[in-house]
Amino acid sequence: MKSGQYSKWLVALIIFLNVAFAAGVMVMMACGATEPKALIAAWFGWTTVELGATTYIKKKKIEADCKKIQSAGKDSDEKPED
Repeated sequence: MKSGQYSKWLVALIIFLNVAFAAGVMVMMACGATEPKALIAAWFGWTTVELGATTYIKKKKIEADCKKIQSAGKDSDEKPED
């Protein structure tokens, strides 16, 4: 898997699982089951934290790459002293 593909795959998986979970809950409720409020809150809370953590990690990696590029640019811009 290429670098950066993991987070894209993870986001797509979480979105798919959220849709599947919501559909499953709606089907169960249509069949007469009660609404599982605690389970719904826990599920969407967990997926929100996972997406937030993935975003934080990705942001930190981008910031680190930008700092590397900036420091490399500063090193090449310096003129040697006579």
